[in-house]
Amino acid sequence: MICRFLAVILAFALFGAVGCRTVSSEEERGPKFSDYPVTQMFGGIPAAPKIVRPEERAASSIIQEGVEKGRWVLGSDRKTQRPGPNFAGHYIVIEWGGGPDYWQAIIVDAVTGQIFQPPMAGTGGQHAGYFSIPMDPLDFKGVKFRLDSKLMVLPRACPDRASGCRAYYFVWQDDRWIPA
Repeated sequence: MICRFLAVILAFALFGAVGCRTVSSEEERGPKFSDYPVTQMFGGIPAAPKIVRPEERAASSIIQEGVEKGRWVLGSDRKTQRPGPNFAGHYIVIEWGGGPDYWQAIIVDAVTGQIFQPPMAGTGGQHAGYFSIPMDPLDFKGVKFRLDSKLMVLPRACPDRASGCRAYYFVWQDDRWIPA
């Protein structure tokens, strides 16, 4: 009985280690931030957000505080909150908790104030929200993006729960997401 228990634990440990290596190698093979550089950076005062849709109105306090005060706007270290653009030269990615298996974000153009959804928003099941992306709750690796690049990496997104989670890469181009 004890040997069987130890065999199950060992198998689980080995499977987990292989799974981690697969994700890492998948990320290493994917596009790089330097492949999608931004040539101009915004340095002014962000435009007032244009809150139009009902979903945007429901999140208006989050949007306002993100644009005006930098609340929920993470810097490149992914730890400190700061005002101003943090993605693709002039976009403000405002992030907040969305539950154990969703990442929520709103993207605001600092130049025009226009509001956008993150890539894959609203997918992944009946509880998916307008600004939420389904992520792996057991292996959430965050979302990766930079001020000097148009690339956004979703290391463990799960748009279709039946087929599992994997890395997805998107490029922000002409006000829309293009798979990289």
